[in-house]
Amino acid sequence: MSEKMERADMEGLVQMPAFHRFLGRVMEMAGIHAAATNRADGRNLVNEGRRDLGLSVLRDAARGMPSRDPQAAFELLLIQLLRERAQSVVQEKPTGRRDRYDAPDDPE
Repeated sequence: MSEKMERADMEGLVQMPAFHRFLGRVMEMAGIHAAATNRADGRNLVNEGRRDLGLSVLRDAARGMPSRDPQAAFELLLIQLLRERAQSVVQEKPTGRRDRYDAPDDPE
């Protein structure tokens, strides 16, 4: 597959909300948010390989972003995915209880 065709494919995919949800799942499965592992801390290096594969998928998808700088495109994609993830989280509803540190109501 040619470089031009791959870039065109990524440009089309990056515009699809379903692809963003897929990339969000890739980030979760790959453990991208987890701390990096190494042999000294006793954690499994397989996790680091999984994380690297997830980052490679994201880097490839970032080629479809509008930026000409590859690093900026990668960062733009991450920001966009994290923003969408944060907005999709169900917010807690207030319980109606007051915090003891709230200022008292001013009687008028």
